[in-house]
Amino acid sequence: MLSCIKTCPQQKKTAHSIAGSSANMGATLLAATARSLEELAAAGNLGGAAALNTDIASHSRQTLDALAAEIRRLSTPENVSTVPG
Repeated sequence: MLSCIKTCPQQKKTAHSIAGSSANMGATLLAATARSLEELAAAGNLGGAAALNTDIASHSRQTLDALAAEIRRLSTPENVSTVPG
């Protein structure tokens, strides 16, 4: 077990923020992975944190790519509504 007396509180806070915001936008895999990191940090254990951080980065990229694709889809002329002036 890798002790993290100084770094665990910040890891826990950051992971908690990522988990909450990603869950709010429906990025469930990202949220679950961040929750796992939050639980490790809460237990004072960073063993396995490197792999979870790598997974969080990967899931974040996937989430951002999906969000960008949805924004592009919604921005096409047939999906943009106009308000009569």
